[in-house]
Amino acid sequence: PEFDINDFEVLIGETLGEEVKYTRTFYVRKNELSRFWI
Repeated sequence: PEFDINDFEVLIGETLGEEVKYTRTFYVRKNELSRFWI
């Protein structure tokens, strides 16, 4: 499958709260549960 960034949500860190611990950057496909770790 082609990697289209428009089809993914970009999440950084473990939480999206005020105190974000940046661990990895991963992309979650909007229509699926598959994750692509970068």
